[in-house]
Amino acid sequence: IVDVSHVSDQTFWDIMDETQKPVFASHSSVRSLSDHPRNMTDRMIRRVAADGGAVCINYYSQFIDVAYRDRRRALERTHAERFDALAEREARYTDRGTAQLALALELDPDIDPPRLDILGNHFEKVVELGGSTAACLGSDFDGISELPLGMEDVGDLGALRAELERRGLPIRPIYGENVLRILAAQSGN
Repeated sequence: IVDVSHVSDQTFWDIMDETQKPVFASHSSVRSLSDHPRNMTDRMIRRVAADGGAVCINYYSQFIDVAYRDRRRALERTHAERFDALAEREARYTDRGTAQLALALELDPDIDPPRLDILGNHFEKVVELGGSTAACLGSDFDGISELPLGMEDVGDLGALRAELERRGLPIRPIYGENVLRILAAQSGN
């Protein structure tokens, strides 16, 4: 399976010109909503969808909300010693992320971390750009330290489902059918 998450833009287009089967982005978000180089452009999302692939949305707070990321990074620069002390004290990245978010909120109560609705925007945009077969879950639970408020861990997938249902998005395709379809295409089944 070809995974185009976090490749450079040029590598993405090179892959798309060469591959014969649907690709997926295992954990990417939408650059037009949050201008981060790890996120995919609208044109990339359309191309993945047109070729039968799907974009699995990454939940990392600093990827889905660039304004929050920039404000957080400014805080981390200004208060580096306090954030560094947390990093030394908290060995597990998830514990460190929770502690760093608490510190950020203490230092800047108006920082406004992203919530489930911001995450929902990314799913909605992918479906808008590529249709019901274009979006899937790509949490990156095992690789990120901070999730949007309302999404503490996998136990909150029901809350995400409610957010997507509220928007009228296709739950079954997003929650697994799209990935299963891409897996089947790889073996020709």
